[in-house]
Amino acid sequence: LYEALRQRAVEELEAAREEAQDAGEGERFQLFAHLTRLRLACCNPRLVLDRGDVNLTLKRYMEAPVTLTIEDDYVTDIAGDNLDADLFRAYIDAWGDREAYAVSHVGWGMNPAARWESMALYDKTDFNGTELRAFAGNFLYSTGANEVAGRHTLGHFDLPLRHCTVSLDGRTVVDRGVLQGDLAA
Repeated sequence: LYEALRQRAVEELEAAREEAQDAGEGERFQLFAHLTRLRLACCNPRLVLDRGDVNLTLKRYMEAPVTLTIEDDYVTDIAGDNLDADLFRAYIDAWGDREAYAVSHVGWGMNPAARWESMALYDKTDFNGTELRAFAGNFLYSTGANEVAGRHTLGHFDLPLRHCTVSLDGRTVVDRGVLQGDLAA
């Protein structure tokens, strides 16, 4: 989403510059509007946990979509009228700690031998989810505790998501859940 918005902004601003000889107020307002859209996309996004994504804290595959609204590095809304959303809200609310809602860390899986379906093969007491954090092409989003960031809380979610696209510095490293380039080897 961010890359698509960025590319659209570049194209529209270049077209506007070609049409107008001087950089007037219109171009400045257009630039400001594009920057605002980019900031909202990257700094205050919505993350949809979809059917088949994983809630490792609760050790279950998502059965229905849950939408997280993220503002200024914190989950501010958990939307969904289903059991998955109810469980997510109940667990995170139980800590009574704003830091449980904070972004903890993100990453993506690179292990082609790790399996998404592995959780279905084990009893919950025998499973800690390492394979699901590592399966090739997943995007891992986590909330709560992060000692490096100085966020100390008991609440923490690890949420490996499937079918996502991850781009770093304009380079796509995961495309719809598939590793790209040198990472795919």
